[in-house]
Amino acid sequence: MEEKRRRFRVGGTWEEADVKFTSPDEWDIEAYDGDGLTFDTPAYQDVLSMKFDGKDYEEKGPNVAPGSASAGKRVNPHTLDVTDKVKGKVMDHTKFEVSGDGKTLTLTIHETGQPKALTIVYDKM
Repeated sequence: MEEKRRRFRVGGTWEEADVKFTSPDEWDIEAYDGDGLTFDTPAYQDVLSMKFDGKDYEEKGPNVAPGSASAGKRVNPHTLDVTDKVKGKVMDHTKFEVSGDGKTLTLTIHETGQPKALTIVYDKM
């Protein structure tokens, strides 16, 4: 029963709710290897499959910078903390937070060297 409380329930396709770009940014998030997740961003041909054990997982795709990896941990059933790196250098820290009703995904991105965080809100499709 404890395992169910720790699960991060985000499976599905997410579309940006407050579109600031010429085309909507979309994520597909699916279960990976039991307790992990796969983040697929079709527009960027970018795929990251990871567990939340603090280890680095390689990001893959034709437009991904060589040496790109991410490490993450679960904060609670609705929140993940992910650190993105390129060749070991931290590029940003992102908090993924799903609303209690499971309909909204909020990303808060703290880029290295930037004083303000970027917040992006997605609605579940």
